Amino acid sequence: MPSSSLRRLVRSRRLLLAALAVAAAASAAAEQAAVLVAERGAAAVLPDPAAERIVTLPLAEGERAAAVAGDADGWYVAGLRSEEIGERIVVLAGGAGETRRLPALREAPSRFLASPLPVAAGGRLAGVAWLEGGERAQAVRYAAWDGEAWGAAETVSPPGPGSQLAPAAAVLDDGTPLVVWSAFDGADDEILWSLRTVEGWSEPRRLAVDDRVPDVAPAVAAVPGGALAAWSRYDEGEYRLWTAAFRDGRWQPARRAGEPGSLFPAFVSGGERPRVLYRTADPAGWAVLELDAAGRPLRWAGATGPVRERPVVVEGASDTRLAWPGSGRPAVPLAWRDLP
Repeated sequence: MPSSSLRRLVRSRRLLLAALAVAAAASAAAEQAAVLVAERGAAAVLPDPAAERIVTLPLAEGERAAAVAGDADGWYVAGLRSEEIGERIVVLAGGAGETRRLPALREAPSRFLASPLPVAAGGRLAGVAWLEGGERAQAVRYAAWDGEAWGAAETVSPPGPGSQLAPAAAVLDDGTPLVVWSAFDGADDEILWSLRTVEGWSEPRRLAVDDRVPDVAPAVAAVPGGALAAWSRYDEGEYRLWTAAFRDGRWQPARRAGEPGSLFPAFVSGGERPRVLYRTADPAGWAVLELDAAGRPLRWAGATGPVRERPVVVEGASDTRLAWPGSGRPAVPLAWRDLP
């Protein structure tokens, strides 16, 4: 790679990693019917985007919410609480007009915890994933929830040669948790994945072929018979959305799915097919991409809007809109366009 291209790639990776610290939590939860809204240190959950009902979380002093997962049957929020000797993961659960605090994880406070992520499906919490370690090398960890108590912490992926960032998770049809994340392998960032089996977590592997360019900011969602993943790849000088389908225990070949400057994807609920919400660079705003079960793009809709705040996709009786609950901004209607 020419030195000028390498310098541009390094600068681009630095900028993207800085933005990932803000965007990872918003991209984490698959099939988000519950949406985390954070503003000025306060956090809220929107159980029903169409109803625009905001539930204030009972966060104690020193606590901050990080990510949400859920559906119409219930939602879960994972966050961090700062203590004198480090940070501890906290989990809140809600549904049917109630919010409750789950017991503390068994793990002692750690000086470096990041990106706690509730892993849930069908209104039931399977566990929590998070990053743990140092500032330069983190392990991906997981603790299972049996409905009453947490299991012991498990290592999904030990610390590697560089950073591990932006975990995302889904629960497959058979109840198996699937975790994906981005990891620096010493040359570039790759998307890795692992399944929790009866023998433990499978060995982390690349989701796609080693393309020697950064692959970052993954999202994942369960679909009948498997899962879909979406992420941003450095592709011809720009970050673009790519997708892949998980079938029969393996990932199918990845495909380009988005335009130049498509970043920070998150699967969202609504519609009959899988949908990905992502940020666009030109024009600055947000877009929704509808996919088939193999991850092929079917139709697209986008609108300009504030890029620092992830919107909610609201499916009305006759239209689809982007909304920013609690912001006072009007919802923006979307016009769908079929893709070839």
